[in-house]
Amino acid sequence: MTRVGILCLLSLSFLVGCSNGNFPVKPVHGRVLCNGQPVTSGSISFSPVGAGTLESGKPASGAIAKDGTFKLSTYDRFDGAIVGKHRVEYVGSEGEESEEDGNTESAPTKKSKVEKTVSCVQKGPITLEVKATGENVFEIELTKSTE
Repeated sequence: MTRVGILCLLSLSFLVGCSNGNFPVKPVHGRVLCNGQPVTSGSISFSPVGAGTLESGKPASGAIAKDGTFKLSTYDRFDGAIVGKHRVEYVGSEGEESEEDGNTESAPTKKSKVEKTVSCVQKGPITLEVKATGENVFEIELTKSTE
């Protein structure tokens, strides 16, 4: 092997060794709706899908705000999601409890948030693509649970 060839191989291995392994990400935000109304709790995750159904990178996730909006984070807060196709999953916050103060002399009682809100579910798989250029704004529609 020539001196130039060896030098090229060493340079290439140095560059590969210095990589931090992070895939490129782009900002992603949007809204989660249930029959047209904002979902007020839970979280959303975007899992990159490579060839077949294998994941090809770190998933992104974000909490759903009271107005139904979300911003995704992968490596840093609100940095977005990896560029490419993603399997999207909604996770509800069922079973959380909140204290409610009644008009009685007794201590506050705990009531499940599930009693106060309509339960929404994701019907079937959702696949979305995060683009390298332009805005990545998504509206994710859920349906009311039949339970």
